[in-house]
Amino acid sequence: MPDGLQISDQTVVNGEKRYFTTNAEDEIYDMYEMGLRDKVAFSTVNATFWMTNTDNQLNRIYLQGVNDAYTMNLLQTRRWGADVAFQQTFGKLTLEESYAWLNGRSDYNDKGRKFLMENGKKHD
Repeated sequence: MPDGLQISDQTVVNGEKRYFTTNAEDEIYDMYEMGLRDKVAFSTVNATFWMTNTDNQLNRIYLQGVNDAYTMNLLQTRRWGADVAFQQTFGKLTLEESYAWLNGRSDYNDKGRKFLMENGKKHD
């Protein structure tokens, strides 16, 4: 979900900041998830593996210092991870343990690379 800055663009006119609604498109994600839940010995085990992909993630770009700022769909991003949780019950005592792992990568999409070249920004 975009924050307040990402839904508006700003420019400076005669020394005064002006805000207007961004022309950026809604981000669209492809999301995949696979999981299992089972009872093993005296523990309940939950394991989930997931991945998300998008080719139009929002990015806030500042031009001319911080005077002009635009939100555009300039990034392609892939994130993946795993979650695992265990629960044991011993009478009235319940123990819960969990671990989450996340990894991801973002890079400029074609629109982003074109924008950077047209505006003299460097791309690694």
